[in-house]
Amino acid sequence: AEYAAETLCGLGLAFEAFSEQVGRASTFKMLRSVFSKGLEVILIEMLIAGEKVGIADELWNDITAFMDAKAFGTIAANWITSHAVAHERRYHEMQQVRETLLSLSVDPLLTQATESFFERSGTLGLEHLFDEKPSEWKAVVVAMMQALEGGRETSDG
Repeated sequence: AEYAAETLCGLGLAFEAFSEQVGRASTFKMLRSVFSKGLEVILIEMLIAGEKVGIADELWNDITAFMDAKAFGTIAANWITSHAVAHERRYHEMQQVRETLLSLSVDPLLTQATESFFERSGTLGLEHLFDEKPSEWKAVVVAMMQALEGGRETSDG
């Protein structure tokens, strides 16, 4: 990796070695795609519905202004930390969002996945782990990972 980085940088390309461990860079790229491709598709799903009711431009302007107003790290950390205490309310909201999309004849593929994710979060016992919104995003991620790996998820949730 270092040799490749030196060689490619020597040719004028911007290249940085990620890891000496084989497969680590490609795993990083695949996992990062969860975010980038997922966000791409959720935006398209929302904008199709918006276009059907004539508010796609307003949605676009609102979302881009929201994302431009604060650093993404601040926004993302808030989403994750508040997930620990707001997942149930968000689950019910996503049920309503799914119904809205269906009423517009928009297939709610990503919305259903989001609804399912929030529903699953309700089965993990997060309310016993977090009395209030944690200060660090990683606390939520680790708690969820441990709950999922520990089998505390119920099948009836």
